[in-house]
Order: sequence, then structure tokens, then C-alpha cells
Amino acid sequence: HFHAKFLVTDPGTAPRGWLSTANFNRALLDSVELGVELTPSAAQDLAGWFNRMFWMEAERELREAGRLAKAPTAPATPSEPGGTEIYVTTTSTQTLRAAVLELIENAEAELIVCSYGLDADHDTVKALVGKARAGVKVTVLTRPRPAIALAVGELTKAGVKVLAHDKLHAKVILADDRGLVMSANLQARGLDTGFEVGVMLDDAGVLALRHVLRDWQTVFPWRYADGAKRS
Repeated sequence: HFHAKFLVTDPGTAPRGWLSTANFNRALLDSVELGVELTPSAAQDLAGWFNRMFWMEAERELREAGRLAKAPTAPATPSEPGGTEIYVTTTSTQTLRAAVLELIENAEAELIVCSYGLDADHDTVKALVGKARAGVKVTVLTRPRPAIALAVGELTKAGVKVLAHDKLHAKVILADDRGLVMSANLQARGLDTGFEVGVMLDDAGVLALRHVLRDWQTVFPWRYADGAKRS
């Protein structure tokens, strides 16, 4: 259930960190992704979550080449970090889910959401439907896949504009003048269960994010049209 993507270096001496929507493979080169450089304090918090999760919730351990054995009981229980910059999904904490819902529910003018996965019955997707019906301008950027067809249909019926790209994998929410980049999709497996991370952007980050998302909206090759016929 580890799905978070991040890199932290030297957390105890000179902390630096990056939160990524991309897996560490070719996605870093050719997928539609986003990354955020973290503040030193956020990098330390993220290292703390790494320590806790990989000590307490790892199910298997690579003991030798080709052998993933069952992980033994952890010899200690690292405490949860006390910082507030990193939002997470863990077995005991769902601050990321709460942050996503709060952003959506408090948007007054515009919401732009990127997500590879969308579950029609998840509270976040239902909240987007509700906002669109209430008159908020909602745009969803995703990847064209049968797995999201039901959710996309519900969003479109509510007035949401849905654009897609075959390489889209980024997960982000821009709600008016606030932005969140995360590793989780708008699904239960991510916002309710698993290990996911996210970070709120500062004013400069929000400005940069808005520029990126406006650009993506102009170049994404697909737009969902309910009931479209082949031609």
C-alpha cells in the first residue's frame, strides 16, 4: 500500500526534499507530471513519515536477491511528525483526505483538478459534482481510460469540463488561489487507505501551477463528450 513518491536527502543535517507525482522510472522523462521542492522543515516532516511508515507498515523486506520475505515486527514505534506542512494518508491519519475535501468545498469561483484515477462514489468526486452544480467553474484533467468512465460521466452531466492526455499522471488541485500537489488519486485507495503524501503550495507555487494548468488545458488532445458518436 505504499504509493507515495518523494525524495529526501540529509534530513538530520541539511534537509532537502521533493514531492513528486511521478514514479522513479521513464515517467520522469515522458509523462505529464508535477513536482514540488519542499521547505527544509517539510523535508524533515516527510522524513519522519517515511521512518514511521517503513518501520511500522512495511509488509515485506528484501532479504536477498529475488526474496521478499515477510517483514518482522518493528523493534520500535517512531512517533508521528508534529509538523503541519505535509498532508498524509496512513492507517491512522487522513489529513490529506481532509485537505482535499476542504479545498473543494471552499472553492468559490474555479476548481482545476488533475487525477489519473477517479471513483464516482468517492466523496471528493461527489464534492466536485456538487460544486459544478452550484455554479463553480470545474475542470478535470485526466487520462482516457475505461476505469474512470463512470466518474467522468457523472462529472460531465454536472457541467464539469473534462480534458484528457494519454500520458497524464499528475495529481493536483487548484482551488481559487490555493493549490495542493499530491501522490494520491481521487479514490478510496489513496485518500482513505494506503500511504500517500501531499503539500500545499505557497503564493509563488500557486502562480506557477496556474500557468502550467492553463497551458495543459490548451494542449491536451482529448475532451470528453457525453454521447459522442464515431465519425
